[in-house]
Amino acid sequence: SATVSQKTKTSALQNNSGINQSGNGNAANVSQNDDFQTSSVDQSSDGNTATVTQGIDNSADNSYGNISTVAQSGTGGNDATVSQTGIFGISAVSQVGSNGTANVTQHDASQNQTSYVTQAGDADSATVDQSGDTNLSSVDQQANSNAAVVKQNGNNNGSAVSQLADNNAARVTQTGNGNSSGISQ
Repeated sequence: SATVSQKTKTSALQNNSGINQSGNGNAANVSQNDDFQTSSVDQSSDGNTATVTQGIDNSADNSYGNISTVAQSGTGGNDATVSQTGIFGISAVSQVGSNGTANVTQHDASQNQTSYVTQAGDADSATVDQSGDTNLSSVDQQANSNAAVVKQNGNNNGSAVSQLADNNAARVTQTGNGNSSGISQ
């Protein structure tokens, strides 16, 4: 199933959503408010779920220009949830294993947040929570049963998590400005 809801503030800056599903039992739900939002969902295996929320449905013009891509393949059962309520956020989620979970939140009153989540194993989970401006998070999990949690609250922070073996857990919390963190397991 696929559901798209769009509410544009300015007709010159319309929202764009594309959904491609070639497997069985997939569900994609996209909600776009304000202007200039772009969402792409591609699900090519079975039993995947993607939920994308972009912008805030209010009278202000303060949550526009976000980009989200979700690609889920592998053997299926993956779940991706993306919420972008700031300005010019970028989120890319790729899950090519099975039963993976990715949750990305880019908060309102923030801008230029970037999050990349790549999960190639089975039963991996990633949670990314970004507040502030110009933060960058990269989570790359190539093995099975890994978990990563990244929370960034401030400006110009960078985090890279790479987990290449099974059963690893990583937690990164960055508060303040100009922090940098790298974890490789």
